[in-house]
Amino acid sequence: MAATICLGTTLAGTTGCSSRLDKFNTEPRGRFFEKYTSEGNSWLAKRKYEQAAASFKIALSEARHLGQSDMRLGFALENLGHSLLVSGQIEEAANYFSEALKVYGECEKSEESRVRQELLKDAIAQCYSGLGQIHIQKREYEKAREDFSKALEEYGNSALKNPLLSQNLAAIFDGLGCACMYLGDYEKAEAFFSRGLIATANGIGTDRLKAEIILDYAKCLKLSGQPHRARELYKEIPKSGSGAEWQELRSKAFEALTHQDFKQAENIYSEALRKAQMVNPQSDQVAEIYKDLARVYIAQKRMSDAISAINTALNIKQLGPGPADTDTERLLAQAISAFLIMGEYQKALPLIEKHYQLSLRLAGENSASALENRAWFAYVLHKRGQEAQCTRVIEDIMPRMPYKQHKMRFANAQITLAEIFEDRKDYASA
Repeated sequence: MAATICLGTTLAGTTGCSSRLDKFNTEPRGRFFEKYTSEGNSWLAKRKYEQAAASFKIALSEARHLGQSDMRLGFALENLGHSLLVSGQIEEAANYFSEALKVYGECEKSEESRVRQELLKDAIAQCYSGLGQIHIQKREYEKAREDFSKALEEYGNSALKNPLLSQNLAAIFDGLGCACMYLGDYEKAEAFFSRGLIATANGIGTDRLKAEIILDYAKCLKLSGQPHRARELYKEIPKSGSGAEWQELRSKAFEALTHQDFKQAENIYSEALRKAQMVNPQSDQVAEIYKDLARVYIAQKRMSDAISAINTALNIKQLGPGPADTDTERLLAQAISAFLIMGEYQKALPLIEKHYQLSLRLAGENSASALENRAWFAYVLHKRGQEAQCTRVIEDIMPRMPYKQHKMRFANAQITLAEIFEDRKDYASA
């Protein structure tokens, strides 16, 4: 394999094998294959995925003349699959990974390939790893677990002794951890994340991968109700070469925000965003920083900027792996509040409906988020002059409002209803 880049919602890792190809590339087509494979690797290193895919396609066209049982054909298919995977073209990437596995199956039967078992096992493992990442992005977690398990079987324990293979193994453990985490099997997920971190200790240039595994591990701990352990784990993120400085910067920005130094907060959050994107541009951490920036913009009444930041965060949450969670619900709530402040009631309505359906799934119709949502809905109806429908919504939620509970979101719902009554000059109800 010339390059395997395991990026995407939750994984990161690289392995190179240009030196492994040298012994193959003596004939003219082999030299052309090597040239365009090396060119594709260079584009990948620069994160120019479209150019990388173009180079790998030329390498593939050369490799198809070398025979169905030639490993270079498998390498070409696999490289193209990885370049498409990191650029988000997951269905096409899956087709190339699957075809590569068929080629490697033919390679295993040939006498020539039997002397290169380690190379072949690595290639097969990375194809399964790529398919695992695709299934995680498609939220097909059981299939992802199966793919990563097959990748692990190809390597075995001997990979830990090889610094290059060790980081590939760490990425596979991370994938297994993520699959188990999203399936709700937190105990197994923790075990795989721990094994991934052990593997990074044996690898070369794995600071960035270690940071990614720690972030996934910490998310697992928070989902399993162990936020204190997650906070301790964050301290182990490598400080150099990983882009992990975002966490410290985010704390400094929050301090500036509490002192109402909005310009300073915005500058520091922007730097934290850049650092977090270096680790994984589609991560939960990037979404959280966009949400932080939205708070800064709202405090300055820059509502258009706030909405843009919130929408970006929402897009990351929707694209990223994992079940619907309270983070997405809070993001939607923040977007709705911003639209209502701006008086953009028509834009708020689709978000209110999306937020309501999510609230029902997460906590039920009598939850604080659901009742706050219905108060927003009533408010929008009132502002649009749909008073009869507004009254029906109010009559539905008023008996279910727990006035003796002092939760902020119940209070927010009551305040919203009070504004409607005041507009109507119904001061007794207000």
